[in-house]
Amino acid sequence: MTAVASVLLLSLPLARALALPRPPTPAAATTTSIPAAKPLVVCTSAGSLEGLGFCRAAVSSGAYRVRALTRSLTSARTRQLEAIGAEVVVADNHDPAALEAAFAGAAAVYGITTWSGSPFAADGSVRRPADVTSESLLASEVAQGLNIIAAAEAADVGHFVLQSMHRGGLREGEPSADGHRVDASVPAPLHHRAKWRQEEALR
Repeated sequence: MTAVASVLLLSLPLARALALPRPPTPAAATTTSIPAAKPLVVCTSAGSLEGLGFCRAAVSSGAYRVRALTRSLTSARTRQLEAIGAEVVVADNHDPAALEAAFAGAAAVYGITTWSGSPFAADGSVRRPADVTSESLLASEVAQGLNIIAAAEAADVGHFVLQSMHRGGLREGEPSADGHRVDASVPAPLHHRAKWRQEEALR
């Protein structure tokens, strides 16, 4: 599995961002030629704004089949995903078995995690965790990323992109071009730190 830890810029052409070959153009003028199936791209947390944007771009490119993973089949975002032509599948980032099953047959996975990770009840309502301390939320998002990485490895996914957050080009204690150093006593935002810990699992 090719592992890439980065923020995916949706303004880039999707094929370039995922480094996937586009399906070959069918040979002209033969009745026996069968077009190659479009490669399957799977997006986790597809109901997020970023996930929705990614799926829309992938579908509209015409080059990929898109499987959008959500935690509910009844949400407004799910209806939007269905409307753009994505295959919607329920797979929670906290459910490794569901993720592995959803990744089956995928040429590529775009892994997105959420800072809350709150699951949905059968009626579509959000079930907030009892512990909403920063430590618990951080651990929850890190766990989501580790589950996604492990499921992608188990499913033998060829290309993997992990959505992350910028560090400003620096690590704690490293100097910048103008001599500035990151102050380790000032913690980065929770969401950023969770992403960085996920990145470490890919190294």
